[in-house]
Formats: sequence, structure tokens, C-alpha cells
Amino acid sequence: MTIETLDGVPMARRDDPRSVLHDHADRAWDDLDLAFFCGILIWSCLAAPFLLAGPDVTVKEIGAWGERGETWQRLKAVFPPTAGTLATDQTFYFDQHGSTISISC
Repeated sequence: MTIETLDGVPMARRDDPRSVLHDHADRAWDDLDLAFFCGILIWSCLAAPFLLAGPDVTVKEIGAWGERGETWQRLKAVFPPTAGTLATDQTFYFDQHGSTISISC
């Protein structure tokens, strides 16, 4: 992963941003951590329907969740490490219209 100027000059680089991000408890995030996190989060949200249909993804309906007078249907997904998601185990929450409300890792 590289942060570059508009002219293509590298400003910062990290070879394995995922492993560094998961090991952040003892340090503050830097620009590379933030860029990686935002990029993979946006990718995961936009591509979720396609990722869930992947051949190596395990998907299972789990019990409904009630909170503040609303009932959300839940779907547990286990992604392979190569899926490009932030976490391999995720729970998706859907409202009564089928819209994704939340994703928890």
C-alpha cells in the first residue's frame, strides 16, 4: 500500500497493512492505517452482496435481533482470508425492507 502525491511520488509505503492494523493496540494510527481501514470498509460495504455470494463464503441465518422497538434479521457470514474484508467473521443486520442496517465484526 502506498500513499503518493498527484505526481506519483511515494510519500509513505507499507507492504502488509492488514497485519499492522490488527496489531495497533499499543500505538496510534498513522495515515496508512486510516487509508487502509477506510478503503477496505468502503469496499466491503459496496461489494457486500457480491462478497456474500462468493463460492468460499459460509452464510447462515441466525435469530432476529430486537432493539428500540425494531426487529432486525441477522445473517452470519464467514469469509475466506482472500475476500478483502476487514474481518473474516461478520454479522449483517437487515431491516424489514431488506436494507442492510449494520455490519459487526
